[in-house]
Amino acid sequence: MLRHDKMRPSLLLPALLVVGLCTVIPGCPAPEPVAPKKNAEKPLNDEDAHDAMEKAAEAKNIDDLIGVYNKYRKLPSGKEALRRAARLMMIEVKALAEKCEESAARGSLSRLAPFTTEDAEINEAYDDMAKQISTEHGRCQLVKLDAAIKKAEKDGDWPVVFEQIRKGTDIEGATLKQRRLAAIVKWKTWLDDTIRPLCAKKSATLDDTTADRLADAVDENKMPPELSEDLAKWGPIGRAAKLIFHDMKDGEIFDPPRAITIFTSATSRTIATPKVTDGPTLAVGAKLSALGRGALDGKVLYVIGGESKDVVLRLGTAKLLVQEEDTKPKKK
Repeated sequence: MLRHDKMRPSLLLPALLVVGLCTVIPGCPAPEPVAPKKNAEKPLNDEDAHDAMEKAAEAKNIDDLIGVYNKYRKLPSGKEALRRAARLMMIEVKALAEKCEESAARGSLSRLAPFTTEDAEINEAYDDMAKQISTEHGRCQLVKLDAAIKKAEKDGDWPVVFEQIRKGTDIEGATLKQRRLAAIVKWKTWLDDTIRPLCAKKSATLDDTTADRLADAVDENKMPPELSEDLAKWGPIGRAAKLIFHDMKDGEIFDPPRAITIFTSATSRTIATPKVTDGPTLAVGAKLSALGRGALDGKVLYVIGGESKDVVLRLGTAKLLVQEEDTKPKKK
């Protein structure tokens, strides 16, 4: 028994030698490293969710509130964060809709769409705001129309005024009719206010911009067909006014009209084509009523028309142009 105990150290020697040699001999398998213990993740709790929600809500940060929901969606405060984000979105959408920024309002509302299945309150709010945007659409279209009309009226651009009204298909019919009737009254007033002061001065100059606006305002090809009867009256007036006060040099109005006589067989021009001798030939001795006079292409011309007590209406009777030299007796 004693012999057996004495030999025990010798039995351990080979094993110790193997372990020692493994530290210096290549290829010898090393002992497996001991992996460090991982720290366990902190479990999500509603207290942290609530704190994050309150912080985002105080800053009124929609994205942060949605972030809180995404992280804590199974906790009460996470769900409440989504509801608060939804309320802020509703405020934003409503403000945009009331300012008639419809595209932006719909874009903001679309952010809420993915969450409508998450909460019945959010789904109901989404539907309500979608209806409000639609309700505001008609009002906003009218606001935009009125702004466009006002600008075009200020510019004297009457074809644009009536074109804007024509395109207002999203506006209630009776309202659109009111805008059209109001525009007709303003159009006639603008024509009279533009032409009558020129006639009152008898000799005046119409600037290029106003002359172009006047021509457009009585152009049957640019104005709506329903104004054909009014254009039959104002068309000749506007064209005669533009001719005398803009196209002619030193143009003037005679008030009352001046009686003239043709002393030689004379050719004439029409008001429609004042630079072309395309009118009828006038007989010697013809008595005519001259409404005004001015120079065109170096020739002094009389504007020939009819009789009317109102000087503006008288312009509407203008038909022909004759050369002043044809109204003077020929020297023998």
